[in-house]
Formats: sequence, structure tokens, C-alpha cells
Amino acid sequence: MPKRAAPISNDPDFVKFTKYGQKGSVLPDLPRTPPAAWQPLEINNPHTFGRAQLPQHVNVDSPISLFDLFYDAELLDRIAYHTNQHAEKLQAEAPSTPDRRRWKPTSKASSSIK
Repeated sequence: MPKRAAPISNDPDFVKFTKYGQKGSVLPDLPRTPPAAWQPLEINNPHTFGRAQLPQHVNVDSPISLFDLFYDAELLDRIAYHTNQHAEKLQAEAPSTPDRRRWKPTSKASSSIK
């Protein structure tokens, strides 16, 4: 009787079962107490744990306000410009491909958040 097929997964970390098991090596016997000269690292954090250090003008309840910390208008304009350039290049290479979606240039003015 043939073997059953291995399960297929879209998980990039998926590792197929192999006939090889783990090695039965013994771990070294490590000391249970730290050396005498060892001192733990002292951390003096004056800030309250669990709170982000944000500028005063940022409304922490607004996702758009948090997004604006990382993506300003100039960067979004650059992304739109390069996206349009790439789409024009692809359109010039194969203008009549049937499976290609229709492209409409993007810009800050063409999008609106409601």
C-alpha cells in the first residue's frame, strides 16, 4: 500500500516530518547559583511601564494620528509617485494583457478617508 501524501501547508516555517528523531544527548550539569562576582543589571526606568512616549500633540485614541507619526504627506506623495511610475512602466511593456486590471493613477487628492 502506498504511503499517504504529506500534508500541504502555506506556513513558511512548516517542516515535513522525517524519520530521524532528536539526538538523545545529555546536557552538561550547569551550576545552579551564579558566580560570586555576578551582579544583576539594575534598571532604573522612571517611566510608567506600558505607556508609549509620544509627543504632546498626538491623540493616542486616533489611529490616523498615530499613522501620521510615521508617514507624513511628503512620504505619501513619493509613494504615490513611484507607484504611478511603476504602473506606467508595466502598462508600456504589455498594454493589452487580458488579465491586467485597469489602472487609475493615485494621488493624495484622489483618496479620501471617511
